[in-house]
Amino acid sequence: VFNHAISVLVISCPCALGLATPLGIMVSSGTAASRGILIRNSACMEILKDVNTVVFDKTGTLTEGKMAVKEIININSDYQDLVNIAYNVEKNSNHPLANSVCEKLEDSFSISYEFDTIKELPGLGMICKYDQNTYYVGNPRLLADYKITVPKEIEELSYTKILIGKNNQLLGIITFEDTVKEQSALLIETLKSMNLKTVLLSGDNAKTATKLQKELKIDECYAEALPSDKKDVIIKLQKQGKVLMVGDGINDAVALTTADVGIAIGDGTDIAIDSADIIIIGQELIHIVEAINLSKKTIDIIKMNLFWAFFYNSICIPVAAGILVPLGITISPMIGSLMMSLSSVCVVLNSLRLKKIKKIKNTKGEKEVMKKVIIVEGMMCKHCQKHVEDALTKTIGVNSVVVDLEAKTATVEIDDNVTEEMLKNAIIEAGYEVIEIK
Repeated sequence: VFNHAISVLVISCPCALGLATPLGIMVSSGTAASRGILIRNSACMEILKDVNTVVFDKTGTLTEGKMAVKEIININSDYQDLVNIAYNVEKNSNHPLANSVCEKLEDSFSISYEFDTIKELPGLGMICKYDQNTYYVGNPRLLADYKITVPKEIEELSYTKILIGKNNQLLGIITFEDTVKEQSALLIETLKSMNLKTVLLSGDNAKTATKLQKELKIDECYAEALPSDKKDVIIKLQKQGKVLMVGDGINDAVALTTADVGIAIGDGTDIAIDSADIIIIGQELIHIVEAINLSKKTIDIIKMNLFWAFFYNSICIPVAAGILVPLGITISPMIGSLMMSLSSVCVVLNSLRLKKIKKIKNTKGEKEVMKKVIIVEGMMCKHCQKHVEDALTKTIGVNSVVVDLEAKTATVEIDDNVTEEMLKNAIIEAGYEVIEIK
């Protein structure tokens, strides 16, 4: 009887049950971290698997966020005054658009203003006062709020833009261009294949946001949204299920905390990172899909751990207590301790399966690189060699060029969209003859 009691005590030790959940979370978090996914709140892993709507900010999330100044349009001001106002106001902000303006105008401004007051309105722009004048630099909504008339044709420009106003007059406009990240299309396509609804939630103007929505085939789009508007949209979407918000800027902080799960892009602002449950290091957007897959697999592993730990105890405890003694089957304390250890080992090994989850490769947006050897007739000296090299280098899609003067060859590495005809024409225009391309 004493032996049976000791066996029951050893086998019923709840090590496996105790390890089932924390071990799964620990391995999951470690696996995620090794792939550039930092989980700050482990509880979100249970919610993430049930998400049915993924909401994206635009600038800096789906696009590069490195907005280049396209054009500075003077309307009711001297161009130099417009440049001075734009630079001096925007240097007080850390918004990506403000940074682009300062970078563009750093060598162009001629006067520095020491503003009496500086006020930044999230989602709208900047208001500054200097020498009894009030300056406004922001989106059309900012100027409209302060009764500055904006011509309809300017409001309807499809480019991202900021307007510059002084007192009650519109002085000018600065337009910007942004590029879509390579992985954005793959990310949206993958999420849609998982039956997840995709939503674009941007503070940008409606035309710019709608253009991106159509390009990436996103299900819904909300544009010209202030931080409070973004919160309202998230709450609205939560009535339809669990919502994941992905953002990177100060304007996304409220939405990130309101959503069931918030993911911040690691290159974003500190406040966005502090507001998020998960941080994606760098610009690998496809990690968002990996985080969702990892959460589903983690919960499955935890449930499996709990089931087998409970199943083990429910079978082995009665046997250890002597229920099968009439059949001559008993479990000694020594065997019981071995079985208890094996149950914990099984939970550990099962949890370690999370390390085997396959990475998602970026199969789109990557171009196949090919190598071609061109036999060139007419190269006589180093000057000729340089001519051929420059002609090929300027051809779009040519990644590298090595010209061998003695062998009369040019070896190029090209993208798959570069044709032999393009290479041939480049060399002919430089004044040389192509004998063969192989």
